[in-house]
Parts: sequence; structure tokens; C-alpha cells
Amino acid sequence: MADPRHEYIAGKVAQSFGIPPEEAEQGLQTHDAAVRRFYEPDGPKTLLFYYQSEAADAPPKSTSSVSTDAATRASSAPRRLVVTDGANAALDPTSHALYFIRVNSKGVGEKGCEQDVAAGEIRGGALESFRALISNLYAPVLKSQHSATWGKAREESAKEFVRGVAKFGATLAEAAHSLQGGVELARPPQKYAGMEIRASAFADAATDKAVAGDMERVLEDWCDATEQLLDSGLAEEASSGGRRDSEEMGPDTELEYWRSRMAKFNSVMEQLKSREARCVLGVCGAARSAAHKRWKLIDMRVTDAANESKDNVKYLTTLEKALEPMYVGDV
Repeated sequence: MADPRHEYIAGKVAQSFGIPPEEAEQGLQTHDAAVRRFYEPDGPKTLLFYYQSEAADAPPKSTSSVSTDAATRASSAPRRLVVTDGANAALDPTSHALYFIRVNSKGVGEKGCEQDVAAGEIRGGALESFRALISNLYAPVLKSQHSATWGKAREESAKEFVRGVAKFGATLAEAAHSLQGGVELARPPQKYAGMEIRASAFADAATDKAVAGDMERVLEDWCDATEQLLDSGLAEEASSGGRRDSEEMGPDTELEYWRSRMAKFNSVMEQLKSREARCVLGVCGAARSAAHKRWKLIDMRVTDAANESKDNVKYLTTLEKALEPMYVGDV
């Protein structure tokens, strides 16, 4: 006899990914153990489904361009159903995820399983989906609630809470936007993963033309990608006259711009602290390569740009609370 819980989940999977019910059922059978653990009271509370090629399951080991280029990694290989906890498989940027959450602490029963499980989709990235949920669902619902539903809370406290939720949605939007156009530094070939972080090891590697050449190519890629990020900021600043003269321009617009810039440069600086980055810089520095000389100049520009954006965010944030009534119409 077929398990009604499997039938329910298979139906949702087929509907979400637009695949035949037979294929969805076959995929569930392949991951039968993981699915059945989800039914148990002490099992995992969430279940994630992807439908993508096997090549998309793992993040690339070396990327060298703007992060939005990740969407081009979609493979033409046959797609299959993937069951995961979200930690051991990466979601293809061109696809979406289907999730199930067990809401009954006693487990998922065979009868009325629809009441024991909540299902939904994550599209356009987890951060963007969360933003849409807050901004398009919870914020409007809370704003339209009758005052009686707030219980003993004062009216002003309720309004402040609603404004806080709306502001949180805007912050999520800024965070999602800041991830677009950032730089993901290329990594050296995996064969150098065991290189020691010592000056003598870097000096020895620099005498090997093959190793030094590999590291220099990676560093040249960093230079190109980071210069592109720096130049994009200059171009945006050059055209900012129109942005600042716009009638819709305000302190929040300026704050969003500098927060986005700060996030991008902070990302670059954090990546430079990694073991792989230290190896690349160490070997190229020991080899006194042309790429290393070029990088030193770019690195100073990155530091200056990061400090500028950080200072502007700090200043504008101090004004945010005082200027908030201008946006909510309470003045």
C-alpha cells in the first residue's frame, strides 16, 4: 500500500518542478531513508528538494569574476532530484528550492499529513526570498491589523514595531542588492592546497616557473576583477549628479549606496585573509612579479575605498533615527 505521506510530498515536488509524478515518486524512493527520517518526531525538521544537474550540486573551486556571473554555470547535463539539508549541496542559481517544514512535534502522521507539514519555495536566492516574505507579506499584514489585535500594547509602540518590520525588509533588500556585482576572487589550483604558509616555502615556490606562473595568473585575475569594481564605483559617482538631483533622492538612498559599496569591499578584504590568498600573495611577492606590483597599488585603492564607504555609512547611520519621521509621515 502506498504511503500517503510520500504521495503528498511527491505531488508537491512534481507540481513545483514541473516533472511527471512518476519521476518525482522515483526520486523520493531514491532518497527514501532521508525522507522517512523527516517523518519521525526526533528527525530533521526541514527537508529541501532541488531539481538540477549533478555538476551544480557543489560550488566551483575557482571563480574569477563578478559574482553575478554565477548564473551562467547552469549545466546542460541531465537534471535529477536532490534531497538535502542545504549544507551538503549548492543550489543552482538558475533553479529554485522546494522546502518542507514539520510543524507537528509528534511527527508526520499518515492521516492528515497536510496538517503536519508546511511547504514553500525559495526562488531568486534565500536572502531575496526572505526579503519578499517580510516586505510583501508580513509588513502589509501587520500594518493593516486592527488596533485591538495588539492587546495591551500602546498605539505608538505598535506603529514603531510596524516601522521596524518595514525597515528590516528594506535592510534585507539592501543586503541582497549589495551581493550583486561583488567580486569573488579566483582561487589557486587545488594542487597547491598543501602549501605551507611560510616565507621559505613561498621563496622555494617562486623559483618554480610553473608554480609562479599559476599564482601570477590568479593574481592578474584579481587585479582585473577588483579594478572593475573600483571603476564601477567611479562611474557611478560621476553619474551621481542625476541621482542626487532626483526628487525621490533622500538620506536613505545615499545610505543604501554606501552600505552596498562597503559590503563589496569588505567582502574582498575578507577573502584576502584566506589561506589560498596568502599563498598567492606570498609566492608572487617572493617572485617580485609584475602582477604583485600592480596588486599593491590596487590594494591601496581598495583600502581607501573601504574606509571611505565605512565612514559615510557611520555618519549617515547617526542621522537615520532623526530622519525616520520624514519617511513615515509622522511630522
